[in-house]
Amino acid sequence: MPRPTLATEPAPADLQAERHERAVLACVCACTVLVVGFVAAINLAVPRLAASALHPTSTELLWVVDSYVVLFACLVVPAGALGDRVGRKGVLLAGLAGLAVGAAVCAAAGDVAVLLVGRAVTGIGAACVLPNALAVLVHATEPARRPRAVATWAGMSGIGGLVGNVAGGAILTAGSWRWLFACVTPVALACTVWVAAATRPSSRQARSLDPLGAGLLTGATLAVLLGIVQSPADGWGSATVIGALAVGGVLLAAGSSSSCGARSRCSTRGCSPGPVSARPASACSSCSSACSRCSSSTRRRCSTCAGSPCCRQGSASSP
Repeated sequence: MPRPTLATEPAPADLQAERHERAVLACVCACTVLVVGFVAAINLAVPRLAASALHPTSTELLWVVDSYVVLFACLVVPAGALGDRVGRKGVLLAGLAGLAVGAAVCAAAGDVAVLLVGRAVTGIGAACVLPNALAVLVHATEPARRPRAVATWAGMSGIGGLVGNVAGGAILTAGSWRWLFACVTPVALACTVWVAAATRPSSRQARSLDPLGAGLLTGATLAVLLGIVQSPADGWGSATVIGALAVGGVLLAAGSSSSCGARSRCSTRGCSPGPVSARPASACSSCSSACSRCSSSTRRRCSTCAGSPCCRQGSASSP
């Protein structure tokens, strides 16, 4: 008597794809926990840093903590756009390598200035890691399983702070503050090797970049933070504080102007809303290629694609 047939089992190719997705999920979650946990762990090292041979002032201690966080927050969006343009896996690997190098510099720092340089490098590396880790995960996961994968990644982002506190506390209990940075370096290098082995390159997008605007806005944030940090010691009416806040305001205005200028670049070349077929041949003769983000049926203003050349006659490409 023949056996009753069971439900259809997944094909070997499907099982292999699912295993690959799980490996990528574990990999990017580890990277995310590392960069988020590093935010929490450094706070535990402040008392040991204050009593160390570096003899940092209270203002320098604030910069040691905040330089990583500020650069991380300011550059996370530009780093994500950079990954879309040049390759998400490559930017993720570069961010992990930068994190390892910056942590090594911090561990070997002989003075506060070198420590701050290392912290800045780690902050830039973390900004490259976080958005591109998510992008690599989304690219590697099938649409049906993508919501669960993204939810898992988001949960690990929240757990990262807890892991940083627990692991950082254990490391600092066993040794000096330098051990904290020294332990981050091999972990970041291990994550680099893991990402290189477990993930695959993804397709690139014609994402526009505005490095000038990103630099100006980051500089504005640092200048305003300098004024706030220096205010308890120098007073709100001091030249340092007023000058820093003024410079921050100028840089913020310049950065906003740069971003707006990038978005309206094509508008100054004669672009106008309307169907693609209705545009005259000379509407934007300086454009050299079609923007893949423009609709194939309706011509959208160039500001929607941040200044990409998308108004050439007859270009009706779609994403």
